[in-house]
Amino acid sequence: MGLRICGLTIVRDEEDIVEASIRHNLGALDALTVVDHGSDDGTSAIVEALRAEGLPIDLVHEEAIEYRQSDIMTAHARRILAGGADLCCPLDADEFLRVPSRADFERAAERAGATRCAPGRAAAHLLPRVRPRRHRGPLASRTAPGGRAP
Repeated sequence: MGLRICGLTIVRDEEDIVEASIRHNLGALDALTVVDHGSDDGTSAIVEALRAEGLPIDLVHEEAIEYRQSDIMTAHARRILAGGADLCCPLDADEFLRVPSRADFERAAERAGATRCAPGRAAAHLLPRVRPRRHRGPLASRTAPGGRAP
């Protein structure tokens, strides 16, 4: 045991979810690099406040106009690994790691041979639960509630 596991995420205008995501994921991670790609809302201020609380967050501002996710993630993952991390977990801003415990997370990473960079497969997207629609014929999708035509 004793892996140093760090996370990496790119955010843009994620003020509604970024605090919950960071707090939750840092329960399983040693540190998190947050790359803010030009947020216009309060995302950066929220991340700065979390960092001021002492949470192990590295906030990086990406000012390029074009969105080069692969280049950005690769460069930062390499920097994180070169800085001593054993494992770098890329996460979307709305992904929450689902691990029973840190020890279980480390054991699973070691069993999988994930010793450098692993995708966020142990993560869950925060999405509303939606009941599937039941279609009852060709007009079902074009009928308003109560059976009236729109």
